[in-house]
Amino acid sequence: MDSIRCPNIVSFYGACTKTGKYALVMEYMSLGSLYKILHEDNRVLTWLERLSVAFQTASGINYLHQLPEPILHRDIKSLNVLMERAYEGYTAKVCDFGLARTRDETTRQTTSNPSLVCTLKWTAPEILLAGHHTDKTDIYSLGIVYWELATSEIPYDGLSDGVIRAFVLAGDRASTTTAIGITKAKNKTHSSKVQNDTTTAATASAVKTRFFSTMKKFFGVKTSTLAAEDSFDPSGY
Repeated sequence: MDSIRCPNIVSFYGACTKTGKYALVMEYMSLGSLYKILHEDNRVLTWLERLSVAFQTASGINYLHQLPEPILHRDIKSLNVLMERAYEGYTAKVCDFGLARTRDETTRQTTSNPSLVCTLKWTAPEILLAGHHTDKTDIYSLGIVYWELATSEIPYDGLSDGVIRAFVLAGDRASTTTAIGITKAKNKTHSSKVQNDTTTAATASAVKTRFFSTMKKFFGVKTSTLAAEDSFDPSGY
């Protein structure tokens, strides 16, 4: 992870391996997680701020998926999106790669206990059914994060793990009438439903493009405003 440098991924600087003092040295993000901002601090983000955070998280995941040796995060959730105040709005960066694996490595693995390698509220149905992670299961999890951005609610709040599992496997989804780009793009990421058919689910690149188009259409955001995220090329890493 020390070779990964992306504006929307938390940088890894080093590690302490001294016995009893194990630690990772990571980039500091002063506001903590997106989960904390939405559900504990109860901050109310503007629609432009929400769309910007959505764009940035999609940019970070797209970077991972487009690496020469693609990486699946496998634990995308609002707790793993760290936040910092920017000149205008917020900077959002994906963190916590403890469960991440290369795409090739992941295709050779399945798990009979998905709870060991993901967090249930953000887990795609095909993982619950077969324990198999793909690019598309990352995108499903990202869609749950977007639902949180759109509603400022905790997904499946108050439901037991068993009820959540049954709900998702039945093909049901958390819903909201909240309008504007977040909900539309979130619905696109969930387009595969539950029948193990992920072929029509959006890619991270497509999700990123959709959010930028929404920001441009409704708020007049210019390409130059997002140049750092939008132009970053992972092919050199």
